[in-house]
Amino acid sequence: MNRHHRIALLASLTASALALGPVAAAAATGEATAVAAAPTGTCALVKGDLAANNRQTFDLKLSGWPRSSKVVISGPRGSETVRVASNGRFTDEDVKHGNYRVREDRRNAANVRCSSVPGPGQAQGKRANVSDVNAVVAIRSGNVKCPGFKMNASGEITTSTAGDVKYRWVRSDGAKSGVLTLNFPTAGTKSIPIFTYTPDPGAAPGDKLIGFAQVVIEGESETSNQSNFNLTCIA
Repeated sequence: MNRHHRIALLASLTASALALGPVAAAAATGEATAVAAAPTGTCALVKGDLAANNRQTFDLKLSGWPRSSKVVISGPRGSETVRVASNGRFTDEDVKHGNYRVREDRRNAANVRCSSVPGPGQAQGKRANVSDVNAVVAIRSGNVKCPGFKMNASGEITTSTAGDVKYRWVRSDGAKSGVLTLNFPTAGTKSIPIFTYTPDPGAAPGDKLIGFAQVVIEGESETSNQSNFNLTCIA
């Protein structure tokens, strides 16, 4: 092949390569081009064990990464490089809740965004599972000044999950409070804010005030004990 024919053939191959795109062009010209593979690993921020102070912890779990490879984890506290196990997995316990990304420790590696569960303060609007509730009146027996005596009632609610608990106070005379809400950023026990009411606005010295206060959880069959009182009105 003479020199003019070689130049014409090379020009033809170059034009075809430009039209075919980078990968096909490499094949047409005989050049090798590395194509970045999509990451196969996954990661997820999940709930861990409850700490001693009933604080919800979170764990970062990786799986499906190349065996024994190094990966870079980026999150709320910066970045760190770790090596996954021979099964492609890695777990970092009791990490800060937030957004995490993971990539292989190599040039131009793509980031994988980690899935996540709601963190503290993000559970509003979701109903918590109530496992226990109790009520207590401030004065159960004795003498109180009437008229105008006001009773204070309080209590505790315990949940097994985070979320909102909607409840009412129910009195022995059939009266009910409005719907109240107590938010649980994590599962646990919280005190119910004090509820104040007048058992009998018309009670006079010498009268008896006998009754109870009770907490009823809205939308569930869970109720507290009936916290009873037996009082005598004095001047």
